[in-house]
Amino acid sequence: MCSEFWDGWFDWWGGVHHTTDVATAAADLDELLAAGASVNIYMFHGGTNFALTNGANHKGRYLPLVTSYDYDAPLDEAGNPTEKFFAFREVIARYAPVPDELPAAAEAAPAFEVPLTPAGAWTDLAGPASTTAQPETFDALGHLSALVRYDTELRDARGGLLVVDEVRDLAWVSVDDRVVGTLSRTRHDRAIRIPDGRTLSILVEDQGRVNYDRRLGEEKGLIGEITLDGAPVTGWRSTPLDVAAIAAEVDAEIDTELDAPTGTDAADVLKTGPAAWTSSFTLDAPTDLVLDTMAWSKGLRVRERLLPRPLLAQRSAAHALRARTCHERGGEPSGRAGTRERRGAARRLRRCPFARRHGGIAPQRCPPG
Repeated sequence: MCSEFWDGWFDWWGGVHHTTDVATAAADLDELLAAGASVNIYMFHGGTNFALTNGANHKGRYLPLVTSYDYDAPLDEAGNPTEKFFAFREVIARYAPVPDELPAAAEAAPAFEVPLTPAGAWTDLAGPASTTAQPETFDALGHLSALVRYDTELRDARGGLLVVDEVRDLAWVSVDDRVVGTLSRTRHDRAIRIPDGRTLSILVEDQGRVNYDRRLGEEKGLIGEITLDGAPVTGWRSTPLDVAAIAAEVDAEIDTELDAPTGTDAADVLKTGPAAWTSSFTLDAPTDLVLDTMAWSKGLRVRERLLPRPLLAQRSAAHALRARTCHERGGEPSGRAGTRERRGAARRLRRCPFARRHGGIAPQRCPPG
């Protein structure tokens, strides 16, 4: 018996879209069935890690999984039959009856562009802060969402070399509301030089929990000692950020015309770190779309629904995400998207030529649109 016949593999941030050779996979399946084995195909249908359910691997290096669990499966993430589906079907038909009915491929989605408008910062829209000598972990705060913001006042308003024992998992470092840089667990980052200033802020993202072995249940946040030029940094405010609740509040402000002031410059918004961006569009009928995020950085949602865990960065394995319109206004389907750390004011929303093959998640070679 083969309890897991791996016909592909999952993808992680910064990696490539994993595929397996169709002929080789079909030959391996044929060999198992010819031997009389029972076979469980993993995966037969690709899927999606919705919201914050992606998980992570860690075998010497932390690798958070991406939104897509397409897995190069016979039926891709969108449910479309692939070349592997027909190859497997042919093999299985040698040993057991197969139905005549075949799954239909999805129709191509409409292609169009929409501009994005800055709607202001959103990380101040948070729950009550906890003040302690050391930063509290997500777990100590009882926080199951993706983000916690840590703030402290710099002694004598002086900068220097900031060192953190461990970041779990990705941290945006800012001084006086100006982004300095990031610390990544995946890159094994521990140190960053910060300028003089009054307030040090570190926004930490839980990028996904390792779901096996000794790292099950490990805490998230800023772990261990934090020093500045060798001196301990103490007196931290730990503020949980409920991403879904904040997104709903941003939506409410937009709906009541409390957008960012007219004339807000996109470049200025980007310098201050995470911000809300908004755009709306109208479709003739509800349909699946591919949102091209080639030039984006982190974060996405559409209207009331928090879409899957933050999108891949520009150089990561995938940059397209299927998004179903999920808001009705005036009887016509429409959508609104918001991002944080948006790079540029407008991107193309289109059907990626590779999206059908990869279940709505396009590999790196897909050209920017």
